[in-house]
Amino acid sequence: RETVVDGEKLTSSSLDIIDFLEDKGIGLTIKTIPRGRSGSAGLIIHGDSSSMIEATTVIEQSILRAISTRGVCGLLFGNDTGPDFQAQTTHHISADSADVDIEINFFASVLHLRGVTLTQQPIRAADTGSLLLWNGEVFEGLAVADLENDGQAVLKALENRANQTVPKIFLSIEGPYAFVYYDAVLNEIWFGRDPLGRRSLMRLERKDDPHRSLISVASHYEGRAALGSSELTTDSLLYVDLNNAENLSVLQVARGSPPIVLNRQIPLESDRVSFSSTWPSTLTNASSRLRDSLNNAVRRRVLHISTLYRTHADDPNVAILFSGGLDCTTLALMAHLQIPLTESIDLINVAFENKRAASNSKRHDKTVTPDIFSVPDRRTGEESWKELCELTPGRIWRFVKVDVWMADYLQYKDQIIELMWPNDTVMDLSIAAALFFAARGMGSYRMDPNSDEITQSYRTPARVFLSGLGADELLGGYSRHRAAFSSGTPWMNLIEELQLDINRIPTRNLGRDDRIIAHHGREVRYPFLDRDVIETLAGLPVHLKCDLGLEKGTGDKLLLRFLASDLGLRRASKLVKRAIQFGARSAKLEGVEKGTAELRPTMNNREKNKAQENDIPHQLYAFV
Repeated sequence: RETVVDGEKLTSSSLDIIDFLEDKGIGLTIKTIPRGRSGSAGLIIHGDSSSMIEATTVIEQSILRAISTRGVCGLLFGNDTGPDFQAQTTHHISADSADVDIEINFFASVLHLRGVTLTQQPIRAADTGSLLLWNGEVFEGLAVADLENDGQAVLKALENRANQTVPKIFLSIEGPYAFVYYDAVLNEIWFGRDPLGRRSLMRLERKDDPHRSLISVASHYEGRAALGSSELTTDSLLYVDLNNAENLSVLQVARGSPPIVLNRQIPLESDRVSFSSTWPSTLTNASSRLRDSLNNAVRRRVLHISTLYRTHADDPNVAILFSGGLDCTTLALMAHLQIPLTESIDLINVAFENKRAASNSKRHDKTVTPDIFSVPDRRTGEESWKELCELTPGRIWRFVKVDVWMADYLQYKDQIIELMWPNDTVMDLSIAAALFFAARGMGSYRMDPNSDEITQSYRTPARVFLSGLGADELLGGYSRHRAAFSSGTPWMNLIEELQLDINRIPTRNLGRDDRIIAHHGREVRYPFLDRDVIETLAGLPVHLKCDLGLEKGTGDKLLLRFLASDLGLRRASKLVKRAIQFGARSAKLEGVEKGTAELRPTMNNREKNKAQENDIPHQLYAFV
């Protein structure tokens, strides 16, 4: 592990704030300072400049702390949770025609997932001095060798773009990303997220007067600064023209992504799938197309992950967020088809101590087990794990039982609320809490379905987590899809509802989930949101994807159920959808608030103590 500030390696005794750098994230501050008044970080300058300098210091410290987990998790069961590389780089620009200087700070912490050697960030172009902060993966669109660092490939494409625009370069990339690019030739800074918003990038701005302004972006902010931040849009890239030092502003440039438009063919009654001894060729052909595209998407996401940090040869590189449902079990089996048998695969299954929900279950079912962690997702998870073991002799599957006691939830609740901001509802908290403890990956595990032996005190070393998110949006898995189908013109209503769901993917919750999961030094990947998978499913007639005139567990996600059954998952293919917060019982842990109710974030004691220790006025945490 290395920590570098302005090219100088730091010892552990000199880390200070940098000691809190996260496992994975990027950050940027651009500030203008009246010429002759600049000072080092934290210096309080006389007069009305002090507020800006102090606020800037708070934000920079907030970025450094926010992209950190070691202060939270430390060393657990011998697994080091810190980043593989950390750096802060400062760049100064002084324009002859301006009365201000520009100071740019680049922050990076790197989780080494690709390539033989770790690539330090920011990545610098030798010829021009341009810089790139890259938090992402290139799965398609740019030529990247199997063991090459994709950030270097992105910078090369940007530097050699000739007459192409920056948005055009990023339009070609398939994969999740957030980036900051300093073009030293044109004196511009660009930043943005992928079109689906799979990586978090937040934004803060402040402008006191023409001579003092601050622009900042980061994967996440810590403390009250987070409450003043907002997520970057996904339909545009943003840039700052540094040539106009006295009037810095953030401008938007549309990325020009073509919209995803669903096949709007209305089926005839004779087109609908009938259950008989012979399946229609239209369904088998559609299943074959989905299998090919999903198989390729999974392969791109599970291969070529660095093995340098393994403790044991059979340690898993990949874990599955595993409720035992249709989506994640299908992904698990497809991952098995791609990952060498010498590697194990962890199935992460979360269950919450929820005495209220358990009490309700006992009232309705007198035969309910007394095990408080025997929640719906635990039971289906164990059944689907057993089915996977039956189908895949030779594969080591760890069924990792993450049991969350109420005391654990309350201990981390404030931190979860901070990480998920600007999402701020009770439902957000229920989902984020489940993801938080799943990503932490601590619990016990079973490896043999025929034995009750449990290994205690385990923490998954897997750095890549697969999620089945996207299947419900693309294949008609939500109850609102069934409601749309039940009134008016059923098929057209269903198509319109599915189109709305696809359109909403970039503005929903992927940034929230990335902040939660990356906090623990993991990277979440979504095979169902692969560009080719989306385009394949969007082009299919709706009746081949779902038929909500059929019962639950059959008509919803009909095509995926057919594929799962064809792969051998006969039991998992019939499971009914259950939302994570209800399956893991993370919903309404403290009461009966509606899921849409807003939370009221307040500065907790931990934040107050930090502010007091650093003599930082509380109001500076929320200056927007």
